[in-house]
Amino acid sequence: MTIKDVFDQIKRQTPVQVVVGKVQSVDKKAFSCDLVIEAGADRPQARIRSVMDSKDTGMMLIPKKDSYVLVALIDNKPESSFICGYSEIDEVYVKIPQSEMRIDKEGFLMKRSSNNLGGLIGELIDAITQITVTTGTGPSGTPINAPSFEAVKQKFSQLLKTS
Repeated sequence: MTIKDVFDQIKRQTPVQVVVGKVQSVDKKAFSCDLVIEAGADRPQARIRSVMDSKDTGMMLIPKKDSYVLVALIDNKPESSFICGYSEIDEVYVKIPQSEMRIDKEGFLMKRSSNNLGGLIGELIDAITQITVTTGTGPSGTPINAPSFEAVKQKFSQLLKTS
């Protein structure tokens, strides 16, 4: 028996570690998704984050329904699967204590405690458009470029979410 024969024999005895699956449904609260595996048993509740606990901190990539993913096994157990590669993503979610960032088709959300970037930019632009300056004849009127600020505010609202 050659070394190549030994490696071939080991290869045949080693279970498959990574398979291709199609996403059937996603459960963001349980941090899992149900998958149909092309060549084997389906995988209900495959992990979409490393640890299955009740904490909502960490980083998650949420796969798009009907997209394809690579599914790896923990300790060679099909019932302990996790997604290790994605063809399409619906959402990116990162949360650490006091801070959160989410990106999806609606835009970006960046929060720190009760403040979020989209809301703060809106408040800033509102304050700028209400600026009045005292003059020799009394307070000035609304800034003449207030419509420009409103246009910028509209663009920000298309990019940044407030919730």
